Amino acid sequence: MFIRTTWKILGIAFFCSSFPSHSSAEISFNRDIRPILSNKCFFCHGPSEKSRKAELRLDLEEEAFKEKDGFAAFVRKSLADSEAWHRITSDDPDEVMPPPKFKKEVTKDEIKKIKQWIEQGANWEGHWAFIPVKQTNEPKTELPQRVRNPIDSFVFDTLKRKGLHPSPEADRRTLIRRLYLDLTGLPPSPAEINDFIFDHSRHAYERVVDRLLSSEAYAERMTLVWMDAARYGDTSVFHDDGPRDMWPWRDWILRAYKNNMPFDQFSIEQLAGDLLPNPTDEQKIASGFNRNHATTDEGGVIAEEFRVEYVVDRVKTTGNVWMGLTMECAQCHDHKYDPISQEEYFQFYAFYNNNADPGMQTRRGNTAPMLEVFTPERKKQLQDLTNKQKVLASKLNNRKKDAFPQFLKWAKEATAKLDENKSLLEPTDLVAHLPLDNFTDNKTVDLVRESNSCQLQGNAKIIGQAKFGGGIKIEGNGYLEVKD
Repeated sequence: MFIRTTWKILGIAFFCSSFPSHSSAEISFNRDIRPILSNKCFFCHGPSEKSRKAELRLDLEEEAFKEKDGFAAFVRKSLADSEAWHRITSDDPDEVMPPPKFKKEVTKDEIKKIKQWIEQGANWEGHWAFIPVKQTNEPKTELPQRVRNPIDSFVFDTLKRKGLHPSPEADRRTLIRRLYLDLTGLPPSPAEINDFIFDHSRHAYERVVDRLLSSEAYAERMTLVWMDAARYGDTSVFHDDGPRDMWPWRDWILRAYKNNMPFDQFSIEQLAGDLLPNPTDEQKIASGFNRNHATTDEGGVIAEEFRVEYVVDRVKTTGNVWMGLTMECAQCHDHKYDPISQEEYFQFYAFYNNNADPGMQTRRGNTAPMLEVFTPERKKQLQDLTNKQKVLASKLNNRKKDAFPQFLKWAKEATAKLDENKSLLEPTDLVAHLPLDNFTDNKTVDLVRESNSCQLQGNAKIIGQAKFGGGIKIEGNGYLEVKD
């Protein structure tokens, strides 16, 4: 499944859930009944133990249909046996639910939906985030000539059930403007408008769609939405709001949309790209999703407190973006509306609690651990320099090969001259020549002389002045001062 295709499928799934293909009289629990129960009943008969009455929960299927003391809130296909139905429709202020003091009276339309739902079997549906997307049969429509894709059939079916009629088809100028603004966020140019207006071929519209889906502008449009969900920012937010470089992650998202990356790969690399076997730099960059959160460098903060805050942020964002859940509620208690317990929250928390970044960040840019990333321009410069270095290294090696015979010839001639006149090796006009090459009886045979340019100070003195066996001894604070 590709990202681009995924968004189309998600769009279809939305229409399918909003405009089901079953008969117009069929009631959907998630669409029609759960909102009524949530608004009118869950405060007293929901997940909160503190406010729950009569030990009755209507947010759980097993509890809503469970018989207690000979009664059950709902009994499938039986209004007479459904105690909730009697309470909802009662005229007795002491019996009617919700109690009048709550000002939550169930409307006639809502009562009608509950009645239909019970009579149809009171089919229960789980949390929408855990219901797999299924292929839905396309409903029949009385306007087949207006159907351009399956979504149109669902729209027309719903319009019919609501007693509405579709608007006339937009003119081509309006249509292409809507298309451009939707897919790229930008209006078409006058030339692009004219090209579409005068293109009367059968697939003119589809060609424009395909072209826009392959454009940089479309990738930027989709990336903008994703960056908002992933709380992207190039500053640290807290305190001094110092700078940080997150643009490599942003550019990775742009490339993912532009190249139509498969959605599973898109997810894996952002959530844990750095944990993949031998991850590439690109996969490490992708995991920057986990480091988009706000950070602080304020001197008075407790580092561990904010390190925990960063983990909490990652759990929240991952739950929101990929699971469609408000997991953060379970940080303090079992979730009241999403099926997440506090224990499950901290099991999820434990994964992100294994991190290396500190709670105290820096206002001088990104905080370790970091990955050095080069701009495309810098990469080109480095590659050009690397290529140039290879060329110069090759030239240097060739020069060494060419010069080596000449060097050997010179070295041989120079050695011969030295052998003929060894005095050339002995320096002249020096106070001390100390090569320390030869020793006799643990004494060097190096030359030491006293001259006008060598003055002994303090406790320094010359010991012996012969060519062999002499030396300089410095005691205490003495030193040898040599003047030009």
